[in-house]
This record gives sequence, structure tokens and C-alpha cells, in this order.
Amino acid sequence: MAMTSLVRKTIHVIISMSNGSLLKGVLTIERSERLSDMLNKYDKHFLALVDYDGKVHLLNRQHIVEIMENEEQEQATQS
Repeated sequence: MAMTSLVRKTIHVIISMSNGSLLKGVLTIERSERLSDMLNKYDKHFLALVDYDGKVHLLNRQHIVEIMENEEQEQATQS
């Protein structure tokens, strides 16, 4: 049985980087935050993305072109 955190939640995302690469995986954010809130935090320069192979990517926010929530993957994991 998977345990859920009371203070954090995971969001499935697709991230486009400035070098043209496309990353898919999961970001963990505070439960009370929206994705846009987390991106606008000035004290955090890097995001930790865990891809679907379990590999951790530390991404510099200045090189992120676009982040989209991957609702299809979110629904598939909730089923």
C-alpha cells in the first residue's frame, strides 16, 4: 500500500528545455502549492524531476521553456 504525504504531492509533467530536449516524469511540490507557485519561487534555482525510469534530473529553472501537466499519466496512475 502506497503512503501519501500530508505535506507534499506529486504532479506528472512534460518539460521542454531550452536545448530542445523533452523530459517526462514527476515533480514533488508542497500540497498547498500550485505548479506555477513552485516555478515562481525565487529561492529555488533547480527543480528535481524523477523520470519514469526512476532517474533523477536536476533542472535549472532558467533553461525550462515550458512545463505542462501530463493529465493522461496522472489519470493512468490513479486507476
